[in-house]
Amino acid sequence: MQSTTHFLVGIWIYKIFLLCAPNFSTWSLITISILLALLSHLILDCFAKITYHVPNAQWKDLFWLSYHIIFVYIGSLLLIIFYLPQYWWVMLAATLPDIIDWYIMRPIFKKGPYIHPYIDKVRNTWFSWLPDLTSKKWTVVLEIGFDAILLLLLILFP
Repeated sequence: MQSTTHFLVGIWIYKIFLLCAPNFSTWSLITISILLALLSHLILDCFAKITYHVPNAQWKDLFWLSYHIIFVYIGSLLLIIFYLPQYWWVMLAATLPDIIDWYIMRPIFKKGPYIHPYIDKVRNTWFSWLPDLTSKKWTVVLEIGFDAILLLLLILFP
């Protein structure tokens, strides 16, 4: 899934946990929310198989470029601007596997991903029943729709 989805799910994990366990200490809420956000990354990436996720950047494809600029980059930037001050730890935790694999391991250490092969094993074991729609452009609707619902709920229930 894209960073927008990871950010929104991370925020919702904290909000729901805060609602369900209001008597927990702040550090307990934060710690458990971080662990759940990390777990959510695994689960969301298992479902990425049914969304538009081509394996390599398609810089010459206008659709890929538009989707990533408008939805992924601008959408992530807006979520960071509006929600990072209050939810920075859970947003970071929700995207930490991507940060480690795609922004540290690959460019800095010139190594392959470290965390995502484990996610792939879980996906192949527990989610093998999902169809592989990663190259189908129409599947952007699934992730954008999911994010739109999460964002609308976040606006309606701040």
